[in-house]
Amino acid sequence: MSYIAAWCHQQLLAPFSFEGCCNRTVFELWLEFILIPALKPGQTL
Repeated sequence: MSYIAAWCHQQLLAPFSFEGCCNRTVFELWLEFILIPALKPGQTL
């Protein structure tokens, strides 16, 4: 099992677990469907 998440204000944001390795496709899907929707107005990457 692999995991990806963002770290914001000492808290995990948008955690995601998946089977296999993280590649460009997995990262882009995480950004589009999990991280970006979890951002609050005014937050930037």
